[in-house]
Amino acid sequence: MNKLIIVAIFFMLAGCKERFLSPVPNVPSGYLVVEGVVNNGGVETNIKLSRTTNLAENRTQKETGAVVRIEGDNNTSFLLIENAEGNYNINNLQLDPSLKYRLAITTNNNEEYISDYEQVRNNPPIDSINWVRESKGVQLYINTHDPQNNTRYYQWDYNETWEFHSFFTTSLEFIKSGPPSFENIGVDHRIFPADPDIYTCWRSNASTSLILGSSAKLSEDIIHLPLIFIENASQKLSVRYSVLVNQYSWGKTGYEFLERMKKNKI
Repeated sequence: MNKLIIVAIFFMLAGCKERFLSPVPNVPSGYLVVEGVVNNGGVETNIKLSRTTNLAENRTQKETGAVVRIEGDNNTSFLLIENAEGNYNINNLQLDPSLKYRLAITTNNNEEYISDYEQVRNNPPIDSINWVRESKGVQLYINTHDPQNNTRYYQWDYNETWEFHSFFTTSLEFIKSGPPSFENIGVDHRIFPADPDIYTCWRSNASTSLILGSSAKLSEDIIHLPLIFIENASQKLSVRYSVLVNQYSWGKTGYEFLERMKKNKI
């Protein structure tokens, strides 16, 4: 009787897997996708170019061999270099806050794409990142403000790194310097105090979601928002933890676009 029940359950589970056909019609592929932020100052500017593909295709089509420039309304121009397939970057970009700039792209098949001119936006420094211990874990918060009340629309990303230890530890390390032989018996097998790095490890993780915040409806341009939540059982809290946070300022139009993108991902 038990065998019959097991077989029946097996067939029931196997029958639940069906091919999903999206009701969204396929659109022509090959649209250019532009991802990136133009950073003024010491932060690297990186623009990623790719092409859309149909839903049935499980691949990413990177756009290589393009000419990517940042152009000022005074006819100045800054060329980005393709340092990897589809990735174009420039370091230490120095833009004049009194001017407006746009992104200009010429693909390898001579298609041209030009954005609107935009004013260089001030990005105030992050005030602090604080944490609060809660019953289910640790909540990290981002705190920033613009005393001129000009920024209003913010985005953040982060890269977190934490230390952890392997489950087993050792106080000795066995080192074999060569193949065993009659001549070097007792010479090529040595035991030393173990290096602590054998069981001390680090891991890093970059943010993957859109983290947005706005003070547009407030009288002052002040932000205090939750950034990262770490659960009690997380390995991140086992030894030491650090996080590096980047802050970006946006205009209203760009921020509203990111909001729509965030809703599409949910």
